[in-house]
Amino acid sequence: MPLRIVIALALLVSLPFLLAYFLAGEGQVFGGFLLNPADGNSYLAKMYQGWRGEWTFTLPYSAEMGRGIYLFTLYLFLGRLARWLNLPLLLVFHAARLLSALFLTWMTWLFIDRLELDQPRKYFAFTLACLGLGLGWLALPFGGVTSDFWVAEAYPFLSSYANPHFPLSLALLLWLTLPLLRVDPPDQKNWLRGWQSAPLRLLAAALLANISPFALALALAIQGLFIAWAWLDQRWGQNVSTPEADWVAPPLIPWLVHWGLIFAGGFPVALYALAVTRLDPLLAAWNAQNLTPSPPVWDLLLAFSPALLLALPGAWFVYRAPRRSGRVLLIWLALAAVTVYLPFGLQRRFLLGLYLPVAGLAAFGLEMLQARLGVRDQNPRGGDAGVGAANAADRAAAGSGWGAAPRSAALSQPRRSRRAELAG
Repeated sequence: MPLRIVIALALLVSLPFLLAYFLAGEGQVFGGFLLNPADGNSYLAKMYQGWRGEWTFTLPYSAEMGRGIYLFTLYLFLGRLARWLNLPLLLVFHAARLLSALFLTWMTWLFIDRLELDQPRKYFAFTLACLGLGLGWLALPFGGVTSDFWVAEAYPFLSSYANPHFPLSLALLLWLTLPLLRVDPPDQKNWLRGWQSAPLRLLAAALLANISPFALALALAIQGLFIAWAWLDQRWGQNVSTPEADWVAPPLIPWLVHWGLIFAGGFPVALYALAVTRLDPLLAAWNAQNLTPSPPVWDLLLAFSPALLLALPGAWFVYRAPRRSGRVLLIWLALAAVTVYLPFGLQRRFLLGLYLPVAGLAAFGLEMLQARLGVRDQNPRGGDAGVGAANAADRAAAGSGWGAAPRSAALSQPRRSRRAELAG
């Protein structure tokens, strides 16, 4: 994992808060938030309930007390942690935010490292995913404030800047998706490891559903469509662009078991959250005004560019080429395009982490563009990085259980070079 990017991210999401704290003028106190302070103070109110010793949530800004429910458990736990450690709520909040950001950075690298990209493109995708935003600044002179300035859940960087639960939910989503990036069928030992990790997967899915039910729905939808696509490949024989001798049958049974574990762990928790917010009168009234409409199309196009300009040809390449791991990115992007404008009050929640597949597909698009233009990256030994780094990635594949790094059928074709594949 490129440590320079990790350090840069940690500094960028920490130093502005420290500067604001120390530069507050006489008679002034820094409130602790630089992005969306209204929501930030609601998180502190939830933490205060935990600090008082509660494990159930009640609406803090209502004249009616209501009955306690098991929502926002993360912030209730952080409040209890602050009391156990005798630390200020705000300090615990930002410590949790920074730790969640680092966890997301680690999961982002594990996710990108399993994509069928050569090493330079993996570094490009990782840097873009961790630190990238959009071209929204072009709208500022005209009074426009686009999504890359305020829709924090869509961008790993802004998520890390906003609160602990955005980066944590996105990190859990990525971790639960890693097993699908394995191409070769697991052996008996890996099967055993997969079953041994089943309780952890159940717990992670339950935690994800409690923190962000939309993230759980996104994980199930992405993985379900990915498995369906792989099943169609198996039923039709293989991807037409993959030589028969190099085609690797997808491990459908382990994937289905993994999907079932996520469903079993997360669905009951998500169903509970849906039920209490519909059946409890106070929460139903609160939920009725909790509207998060999506920005207009022009806003999203500007906010996700210039990466989107590379991601679109990258999506076409992934669709046509036998890059099975890249399909996760393509499905994620397509799902967001379909769901983000559904007639639904919380439609913006489906933008969660969308910049990640955009960054990954942009790396595929860059690779294809360089091949089309005949641009060659030289690796340290003077070889063609488009082939040499890909072969090195194959040799370096490592991991455990169902989440092991894949040996890609697409990258090990003897009949066609990767450059020939890219050039079409």
